[in-house]
Amino acid sequence: MNIHSQFLCAILMCGLIESAFRVAVIGSAGQSKVSSVKTNNGPVVEGQIKGIIVLKDKVGQSERGPKVTYSLNYTLVSGEGIDAIDEAGVHLGSDAKLDFVSCTQEGNLPDDAEVLARGMSLPAGATKFDAFAKGSTLFHVDVRTGNRSVQTGTLLGEFRAEGQKEGLIPAIEISTEKGVVKIPVGEVVAFKEKAGRPD
Repeated sequence: MNIHSQFLCAILMCGLIESAFRVAVIGSAGQSKVSSVKTNNGPVVEGQIKGIIVLKDKVGQSERGPKVTYSLNYTLVSGEGIDAIDEAGVHLGSDAKLDFVSCTQEGNLPDDAEVLARGMSLPAGATKFDAFAKGSTLFHVDVRTGNRSVQTGTLLGEFRAEGQKEGLIPAIEISTEKGVVKIPVGEVVAFKEKAGRPD
């Protein structure tokens, strides 16, 4: 093989390697995390959870004389960080993004959707006083998990934008090979560990 032929072969090989690299990169970039959600009647739905899943802890309540102060705590998990949802709870990957929203208020119990919308609008690490009424507090922080873990609580559904307004939807939407499947929270298998009734 002469030098000219060797040069052409080298160019061809470089082209093939570059094409293979592009295909590998495109294929890797196009892959989305596949999560599974177990339902009450048995079937497991697999696909991509696009929204932010919301879990609510048991509502805290303290009394000081005639006054009652409520404390509410929520965990919000990006769908891309969820491996599975089953009887044990919400299984998180090793690099899942979590947001925690906490609220305390005296007197009336604030609405979940309102707390989440206002809380998620705060910068991470911020606290807002008198957010709903005088004496109320609202706090938001976000973290990245370092290890796989399982979160439990009362499953409220998805927190996402509805048009120009953020809202709480009592369902989980999963993009599957056959299209988008919407699972109402009441049809998701119950967690073994309860958080208590969200009063």
